[in-house]
Parts: sequence; C-alpha cells; structure tokens
Amino acid sequence: MNVSNVETFELIQNSLNATSLPIQLDNNTKITDVSVTTVCSSNGTGFQCRCEEQFAWPYSTCVSYGACDYISSGICKCINAIPADGQSCQPISKLLVKVEYTVDLELNVTDVTTVDYLRSLLNNDSFALTLGPTVNVTDIDITTVCYLNGTDFQCRCEDQYVWSYVNCITYGACDDIIDGTCGCINSIPSSGQHCEPRKVVYEYEVFIEVNTTDADQLRNTVNNITFPVQINTQINISDTVITTAPPAVYEYIISVELNISDVAVINGLRTILNNISYPISINNYIQISDVNISTVCSPSSGGFQCRCEDQYRWSCDQCFQHGPCDNITDDTCGCINAIPPDGQYCQSVNQHTPPAVYEYIISVELNISDVAVINGLRTILNNISYPISINNHIQISDVNISTVCSPSSGGFQCRCEDQYRWSCDQCFQHGPCDNITDDTCGCINAIPPDGQYCQSVYQHSKFETRDNK
Repeated sequence: MNVSNVETFELIQNSLNATSLPIQLDNNTKITDVSVTTVCSSNGTGFQCRCEEQFAWPYSTCVSYGACDYISSGICKCINAIPADGQSCQPISKLLVKVEYTVDLELNVTDVTTVDYLRSLLNNDSFALTLGPTVNVTDIDITTVCYLNGTDFQCRCEDQYVWSYVNCITYGACDDIIDGTCGCINSIPSSGQHCEPRKVVYEYEVFIEVNTTDADQLRNTVNNITFPVQINTQINISDTVITTAPPAVYEYIISVELNISDVAVINGLRTILNNISYPISINNYIQISDVNISTVCSPSSGGFQCRCEDQYRWSCDQCFQHGPCDNITDDTCGCINAIPPDGQYCQSVNQHTPPAVYEYIISVELNISDVAVINGLRTILNNISYPISINNHIQISDVNISTVCSPSSGGFQCRCEDQYRWSCDQCFQHGPCDNITDDTCGCINAIPPDGQYCQSVYQHSKFETRDNK
C-alpha cells in the first residue's frame, strides 16, 4: 500500500483497529485478522523499512540490507532498504522459535591416533559452541569409524550407536547381532548411512480410572483383546489388568497456630470444637475427622509456659530440653517452660503409651566387692539354657544383670548392662553420665534411693503411627 503522508497512514491504521473481525467475504473466504507489519519511508538518500510491534526482520535480511538499529537474538526491527523480493517483517514469535538440526560430517583421516585424539577432545569438552548470532552447536558425537581391514573395510559403531538389522544382514555383521542390531559391518554402506543411536525401551504402568456400572462387561472386553496393541511405531500396549480395588485413603494431621490474647476466646473455641459433629465433608474427596486443641502457650514470669490439653503430652526430650513445669510421668510431661523454637507441639497420649508387658520381673540386689565375680556371673548367665522350669506353673524365661553401681569420685555411678537403659525421669533426676538417646540414658550419677534399676530397652520403645495409604 502506497501512502504519501503520515496522516493518511495513521487514518488507515485507526480504521483497521476499529474494524470488527472476522469479516465474511463469501461462503469460502473469511478475513480473521488484519495487521500492519512493515512501514517503509524515505530518509533522503534511500529508504528505511521499520517493523511494527510484534514483528521483526530475520537475521539474514538484517545483514543483507543493513540494520538501522541493533541486532539482538538474531533479529532487528529496521533495515536500510526495501527488500527486492517483496519480503515484509515476520512475527517475532516465529523468528525466535528454536529449530534443531542433526548435521552429519564425513572425515577422511589416515592416522588412528588422530581419531583417538578427536574422541578424547569431544569427550572432555563441554558444549554449546556458538557459530553465529543464531546458530549454536549443542553436541558433537563420533558415530561411525570405518577402516581398511586387509582388502575390505569394516565400519564399527561408537558407544551408544548401532547398525540397523537391515545393514547387519546386507553388509554382513562382524560381531554378534543382539536385539536386531550389531556394532560392526564388513563394508562401507553405499547409501552413505552411518550408525544410529541405540534405541532404549522404556516400560510404563499407566493407571486409567473408568466410571462404569458394569465391571463384568468391561473385564470381558479387555480379556478379549489380543496383545500387544500397537499405538504407533514407537508405542505398544503389552498388557492390561482391570482392578476394582477401592481408592487409597490418606490421613493427614494439619497443625494450625493461632495468636490469641484473650483467654475467654480460647475457652469459647474449646466449647465450639467440642460441640461440632464429625466428620465434616469438605468435598467428595476430603473429610475433616476431628479438630482438637493440643497446646496452649501463655506468658509466665518473664517467659512462657506451654501446657498440653487433655489427651496430649510433651515427649521426654522436650521436657528435658525446656524444663518441665509439672511432674514427668511415663516419660512425658504436661507442661514445659518455653515455646519450642522448632514449632513442636504436644502429641497424642496414644503416641507415648508404652506397650503392655505380661511378665513377672523379679529383682535381686547383690553386694559384690570383686569385679571378677561380676564378670564370672555374666559368663554363667550367658551359658544357661532357658527357660528353666521351677514347677508345672512357673518358668524362668531369662536372667540378666541389668545394673552395676560402683564408687566414682566421692559418689556412685550406676551403669546399665546391654539391652537395659535408665528412664528419662531417672536421667533428669540424678544427672546422666552419658548421652541421652531416645529418651533414655545408660548411666546416672547416683544410686536411686527408691531402689529403681535399669529397665529393658523394649520397655522404653514407643508405638509407631503410620498413615493408611
């Protein structure tokens, strides 16, 4: 379109912007879009052709006619001539689309060391290699090496490359044919073919949910299908299993922290939660089974106390780390003198309940001054065959030394034997002389005045909770 002044061009542009599209010209022709792509104007000595928004000149045109602005990402917006072939600016989105090409190069090399050097060079170098503003080489591989073997040629594939079955049969394989491919043939293919990338077979399990009221009909249909079913040249369905298992159910515990300054609000929240009827359905897939307050932290003498609600307790390590503000019972407490920095909160009492033990444990205290006697007693007990029958109703299932107390720097240390530990409250009360691990320790700095002794490690084990999945 030839326009003699800028005002006329602007009038045309405004008219196009105001046009309602699409425009139906006839039954077979419709105008869906009208855009101004290129505006060429005289600059005194020649012409400049500028692109409108969302359009640009390709790199080859920018170089051929000279860019009158900067070239960026292989495109420019202005050139110093009207293209002789009538070309106009192109959509930027198409110009910036990356296109990948595989280029095959044939090299004639007479020295094997040169091939080895080239192989080493390619293996140790990292790409990309920039050839120009619009061309990058991302990878270079040697695929095929052909060399004279007596009077004939052998063409061997590099790693990860193979000859197709047709080439192996046509030119004769000089190694084993495995999975329809070989790594060496006895001739240079006349067609100029070279080794191809080794194909990797991937197997996937695809789960499809089918809504049907007749599962038997669906099962019969699937059972009558002959497998494998070829989707295309690269995808086969090898088998189908129909299952009617119920959907997996996942349980989550979500913790919500509330900042409330009024105690009355907390009491009101307790009342509301206690009066809610559970479960609460969020949608067809999500239900809230229960909501409880677990922990309430409040200021106390320059710090904070965090108390557990009913059916919740602090674990022993939290009691020991932050200091209990009530009694430690069953390796738990109900109150600590700090807000845990890691965001921990009180846990359900069911998590801390130790397993029930249905055995009678009889404790015998021996006063022995000779260490050799203790070692001899250990040997005797280890060599006894259990159980030992006392009568028809009583058996001794096991005898173990649990605790050995000995003088230490003006006091006593009481150490546990293997498979025995001090409970956390004993460690806390008398002071541990080794590390506290899993809410227990192996040594304390006193003889407990209440006659307590080390307990079996199994007595300190906690139940594990798992989600239903």
